[in-house]
Amino acid sequence: MITFTDKIADYIYSNQLDHKNLTIVLPSERAKKYVAASIFDKYRKPVAAPAMITMDTWIRQHTEKTVIDKTRALVRLFDVQLKTAQKDEDRSFDEFLEWGAILLSDFDELDRYLIEAATIFKDLHNIKELEYWRIDAEEDYKLSDARKRFLEFWDRLPFYYKELNESLGKNGATYMGAAYKELAGNIAVLFRENKNAHFLFAGFNAFSQAEMSIVKQLHQMGRGHVLVDADAFYLNDKNHEAGEFIRKQIKGLGVKELPVVENRLLEKEMRIEVVECAQLTGQVKVASSRLLELPEHEIAQTLVLLADESLIGPFLKNIPKKVGKTNVTLGMPMKGTAVKNWVDILFSIQETKNRFNSSAYYHNDLKRMLNHPFFIACLNADEKELLQKLEETIIQKNWIFIAPKQILLGKKLEKIIEIAGVNWKRNWKIAMHQIRSLNRILFSEFSEENQFERALIHSFDNALIEFQNIVSEGLPEMSLRSFRGLFTQHWSNKGIAYHGNPVDGLQVMGVLETRLLDFKHIICLGLNEGMMPPTNPIQSMFPMDLRRYSGLPVPRDKQGLFAHHFYRLLHACDHLLVTYSGTKESIGSNERSRYLQQIEKELVRRNPKISWEFSYYNIPMEEDRHVDLRSVQKDPQILAKMDELFERSASFSALNKYHKCPLDFYYRYVLEFGEEDVVEEELESSTFGTILHAAFEALYTKHAKYTKEGELNPGGGLPLRVSDIDEMLVKIEPIIRELFTAYFNGDQDAFSFGKNYLSYKMAVDMARQFLKEERTFIAAPNTVIIHSLEKNIKVPIGFTIHGQEKNIRLNGTIDRVDEVNGKIRLVDYKTGSCKDEDVRLKQETNRTKNSELKLNLDVKHIMQLLMYCYIYYRDTNTYPDTAGIFSMIRLKNGLCTMDLLDKTVPEMMEKFPEWLQELFEELYDVDIPFEHKDRGEYSYCTYCG
Repeated sequence: MITFTDKIADYIYSNQLDHKNLTIVLPSERAKKYVAASIFDKYRKPVAAPAMITMDTWIRQHTEKTVIDKTRALVRLFDVQLKTAQKDEDRSFDEFLEWGAILLSDFDELDRYLIEAATIFKDLHNIKELEYWRIDAEEDYKLSDARKRFLEFWDRLPFYYKELNESLGKNGATYMGAAYKELAGNIAVLFRENKNAHFLFAGFNAFSQAEMSIVKQLHQMGRGHVLVDADAFYLNDKNHEAGEFIRKQIKGLGVKELPVVENRLLEKEMRIEVVECAQLTGQVKVASSRLLELPEHEIAQTLVLLADESLIGPFLKNIPKKVGKTNVTLGMPMKGTAVKNWVDILFSIQETKNRFNSSAYYHNDLKRMLNHPFFIACLNADEKELLQKLEETIIQKNWIFIAPKQILLGKKLEKIIEIAGVNWKRNWKIAMHQIRSLNRILFSEFSEENQFERALIHSFDNALIEFQNIVSEGLPEMSLRSFRGLFTQHWSNKGIAYHGNPVDGLQVMGVLETRLLDFKHIICLGLNEGMMPPTNPIQSMFPMDLRRYSGLPVPRDKQGLFAHHFYRLLHACDHLLVTYSGTKESIGSNERSRYLQQIEKELVRRNPKISWEFSYYNIPMEEDRHVDLRSVQKDPQILAKMDELFERSASFSALNKYHKCPLDFYYRYVLEFGEEDVVEEELESSTFGTILHAAFEALYTKHAKYTKEGELNPGGGLPLRVSDIDEMLVKIEPIIRELFTAYFNGDQDAFSFGKNYLSYKMAVDMARQFLKEERTFIAAPNTVIIHSLEKNIKVPIGFTIHGQEKNIRLNGTIDRVDEVNGKIRLVDYKTGSCKDEDVRLKQETNRTKNSELKLNLDVKHIMQLLMYCYIYYRDTNTYPDTAGIFSMIRLKNGLCTMDLLDKTVPEMMEKFPEWLQELFEELYDVDIPFEHKDRGEYSYCTYCG
C-alpha cells in the first residue's frame, strides 16, 4: 500500500530537495512521525530529516511580535471598549463578555482572510440600519434609546478593530489572525536566517486567504511546493464539496494541476459494510467483533475512526486482548470529561456562598463533590465508610447547610473540603490559588489505579497556568458569573491528548488526527448526521450572506473540509466498516451521515468494483420470562410476607392504600419499597403537619391526664381554662420556631424567606387560629379535659381467613383524646380540608356482600375514624361518644364530627370486625391478584405509576 506520506518522501527524493534547507509544513503534529518513517524507507538509510512543523507554529516562529492567547486578547479588547464607554452598561464586563469573544473571533477571521475591515464594517452597519428602516414611519419618528445604542454599537466596530491592533502593536503583541496577515504582507522574514530556504506544504485541503497568499508568493519564487491528497472523482466534479477547497487552491496558485491527484476511487476494489445499530454501545460491540476477525499482521494497518468521539470510553473497555498494542491519538476536549463537572461544583459552591452569605456547605453541592470521581479516587476503604455515614447523617438530620466542622472524613479529605469552601469574594487571585491548590492535592492523592484522573487533573492544571498569569496582571471588575464564563472559555477547549506510537499497533483516532494518513482497514464508529459533518453553527457578528459575499467561511465551507477529511481516507482503504446509531431515544440525529448517502448513490453506482453491504445489529438480550408489572399473583411467599406485615402492624393507611390500588399496596407494604430519603429544602406537606402536631403536643402535654405511655400525669387531667389558652398563645410562635430550627439543623436562614418562610408563617397562623377557636369554645362555656395526646394503640385481633388463623395487629395513633362536657371525643388534626360529607356514613339498600364496606372506604375519612374508635374501644374497653377531625383550614366550622346517621358507635363497633374480616379475606384471596386500579384520568400511584 502506497500512502500519501510515501508520496511526500518520493517527491522530496525525486526533486532532490535539500533536507538542510527544507521545511515541511504539515496540518497536524501526528503526521510528523509518519513522514519521517516514509523518508527513512525511501532513502533506505539514515538521513537528516527536514524540519517539520505545523502551520500555526510556523507562523508564530516568523512573527516578530508575541502572539497572545484569546483570553488575554479579550481583556485587551475590553480596555478598548472602556475608551468609548458612555454609559454604565458600556463599562460592564458582564455585558461585554456576551459579545466580546464573538467580535474577537471575527477580527481574527478578517485578518486570516485579508478582508478590508473598513468596507465590511460599513456593509454591516448598512444592513443593521435597513433592519430598523420603516417605510411607513412618520417624519417625527424617533428611535428608542435602546435602538440608538444598538446602532451606535455597529458604528464603533471599526474603532474597536483599529484600536485593538494599535494597542497590541505598541506592546509588541498581536493575535493569531493578525500574525497570518502580517506574514502574508512580508514573506521576506522567512529568508532572514536562511536565504536558501524551501518550503513544502503537504496535505492541506484548505487555505485561508492569508495562507494562500503566503504559499502563492513562495510558489512563484520557486521556493514553495504544494502537495495535495485528492482524487479525480470529487476534484473534477465542480459540485462535489470534498474537492471545493482544492479546486480553489489550484485556481489561487494559477496552475493547471497539483501533485498528487490520482483516479483511484472509480477504479479500485473496495468492500463497504454499513451497520445500523439499535443502541449506541452496539457500535462498539460491532467493532470489537470485527477486530477479532482480523489477521494479526493487518492490525497495524487498521484505523478505528471515532466520528462520535464520545464512544472512546466504551471502545477502550471493549478492545479484544488479541489486538495487543493500541495507540490512541485523540484530542479529547476537557469540557467533555469529569473536569467540567468538577468546575461546575466549585463554582456552584461559590454561588451558594454568595447567595446565602454562609460559611456552611449547601447539601447538594457537598453531595455532588463527595460523589465526584476525583473525590472518590482519593478515598480508601475506611474513608468510603465514613463518607457513607456522613451522607446518611445529612439525610437523617435533614441538614440543608452543613458546617465544615460537621464533616468528619479525616484530615486529608477535610483539607480538600476546606480549600473548596473558601469564599473567593470576587478576588480572582484567591480563586485561582484555591483551584490550583486543589489540583495539586488531588493529583498527589490519586492512586496508581487512577491514571486517567491524574492525566485529567494534570492537563487541567496546565491549561490554567496562562490564565493565572492573566489574572495576576489584573482583570476588570466582574461578577462571579462572568468570571466563570471567562475561566471556562479559557480551559474548556483545551484537550487531554492521547499520543500513541504510529509505527505499530491498532490506531484509534478522531477525524482531524487522520490528516495525511492512510489505512488499509477502517472501522468508523458513530457516522451519524450531525457527527460527520458536525453541525455546530458559526458564531459571528456578520450575517451569513455578508460572510459569503466578503469571502469569509460559511457552514458549507466547514462541511466541505470534513467531506475531504472523510473521502481522502477511502483512497488507500480496501475495507470500510461503518456503524451509526439508528435509535430514536438518544440525543442527536438518528440518521446516517450524508457521506454514506453520497457514496451509495454516487460512487458505488459508478464503480462496480465497490461492494456495498447493509445490515442491522442489536445487542442480544437474555431471554427473560415475561413479567406482567401490572398484575402480581399471590403465591405462598407473598402470603408469608403479608403475615409478617399484619402481625407487626395493620394501619388504616395500609388498608386504605390497598383499597385505592392493590398493586401500589403490594409495592409499598409487602415488598417494603420505601421512598428515597432526601433532604427536604422546602417543607413537604407531611412534615408541615408533623410540626403542627408536635407544637400542639408541646402545648397541651402538661394538661393531659395520661402520658404517652399511659401513666397518670401529675398535675394533668384538670379542665382547660381560658388563661391556659392565653398562655399557649404566647408560647406558640417560639415553639414553632424551635421546631423549624431543629428541622433545618439550626439554620434559621433556611426559613427566613421563600416558600419555607411562608410555611413557617402559615404554621404559626394556623396554630394561633386553632387556639383562639379553642379559647372561644371553652369560654362558651364548655368543660374540656385532655385525656391523652399522640396516643399510639396496637390491638391484636384473631381472624380465621380461608380456614387459617391469622394474628393481625391493628395500629393507629390518635392525635388527641379528650372529654367534652363528660363525653369522650377522639380528635384527629388535618392540615387539609374536611367537609361534612367526608365523615358521613354511606348506606345502600339491597346491598350485596362487601358493598357497604367498599362504599364507605371511598368516603374520605369515615373509615379512619371508625378504626380509631374500634382500637380505642379494644384498648380501654370504653366506647368513645364521638370522633371527628379538626381541619386547620376550616377551623371556623369547628370539629367535623363523624355522622353515623341512625347508628350508634357501639353498633358500629360490633359491625366493624365483620368489615375487617371481609377486607382481609379479599387480601388473602389467591384468586384475586394485586392489580393496578385505575381511578380516573388524573389518578397517580406512587409505586406502580
